[in-house]
Amino acid sequence: MEQKLKIAVFVDFDNIEIGVKSTLQREFDVAAVLDALKERGEIVTTFAYANWGRQGSATHALSEHAVQMVQRDPSPRGDKNGADINLALDALEIAFTHDHINAFAIVSGDSDFIALVNKLKQYDKRVLVVGGAHLQARFCRRTVMSSSRTN
Repeated sequence: MEQKLKIAVFVDFDNIEIGVKSTLQREFDVAAVLDALKERGEIVTTFAYANWGRQGSATHALSEHAVQMVQRDPSPRGDKNGADINLALDALEIAFTHDHINAFAIVSGDSDFIALVNKLKQYDKRVLVVGGAHLQARFCRRTVMSSSRTN
């Protein structure tokens, strides 16, 4: 009997939002993503990382779904991967300190999280990747959500 998944969700919001707009010409729909993940198990906690001052209307939808919004202020030199580093550190901290969480969902539009995915798997955590088809093909046995269901 397979253990019920207790999922921690981590959203690289700036990245996935840009990816959805550029490939699907629509807004990122957090409700659709969370609904797809709920089909896999119980969502225990959800974090989204972005410079929220630039996101305006998106914050309302995230609040409605109890997503904890983590502010990421870019450094003066750009610091493009700052949110990625914060997300990875938080995911690993939860993996080490919350034994009841046995699955992690990474929502991103790029492959910056390859090392995190591999590390979580080394610690016997189930990893679900929500993003473009190129990411899912590299990391997933099953598709969590197809591009057509993103919004």
